[in-house]
Amino acid sequence: MQRQHIWLGVTSILILILVGFALLSLLSSNAVTQPVCQSTSGLNRFGVNEVLGWPGLYLPDRLEHALGMMEASGIGWVRMNWAWKDLQPHDGPFDYTHLDDVVRIAAKHHIQVLPILMAVPAWSSTAPDQLKAQRGDLSPVDRYRPKNLSDWLRYVQNVVEHYSGTHGTLDTSAIHYWEVWNEPNIAEFWPPTPSAADYLVLLKATYNTIKAVDPTAKVVLGGLANGGLNADGSNYLQALYDLGAAPYFDIVSIHIYSSPQYGVARVQNIVTSV
Repeated sequence: MQRQHIWLGVTSILILILVGFALLSLLSSNAVTQPVCQSTSGLNRFGVNEVLGWPGLYLPDRLEHALGMMEASGIGWVRMNWAWKDLQPHDGPFDYTHLDDVVRIAAKHHIQVLPILMAVPAWSSTAPDQLKAQRGDLSPVDRYRPKNLSDWLRYVQNVVEHYSGTHGTLDTSAIHYWEVWNEPNIAEFWPPTPSAADYLVLLKATYNTIKAVDPTAKVVLGGLANGGLNADGSNYLQALYDLGAAPYFDIVSIHIYSSPQYGVARVQNIVTSV
């Protein structure tokens, strides 16, 4: 397997520890910021996955509270959906009001944002019509691939352009990393059946679009469930390499789900296998 694209932590394999956000609520509002573990390049190694992109759940005052607790905990990254369906619920203009608030408040608390490009709006989703009639743009409708790749790429180009410079009084130039989809190796996020070849089509076009807008940006492979090791024994990451995907991502992202009873051994074994 080619390994030149694998980061360890933030500079090798990007492992996002899915910390329960409820744990952060145990911190007092006057918690002292703890020393953080940094990579050799100076990047904070610790991040959380949180749904800050949900406008109805995170109003600005709650964003301030949540991101403040993250900063106090020594967290340096937050991974979150940059949901296409929220930015463009209809085939028309994009609305960045909420995500601009996220970027502004995250920067205030010295937290870097890792956006996940995903969540296809119903008007572009290839989900069955009956499912769309039942669910609207809710999951799993938003996890089906877009009808037209050109619509997806317009979304990608629009968001990367918006967050690669200064817009009005908001400095949006802090975003340099873009993750392409989430867990495409499982049917829950790539219905009805995962396909490395199909994902590569999306990944390649997305990579080229991002780099055309911001050549310095880093493209993160959609986080692979269970490190890309599938239940049938196949290796999704290896399949991508075999298909020639290596030039179309800069960072590998894997998701490892474990339990305290197993200690760190299971995590170490999966990382080593990658």
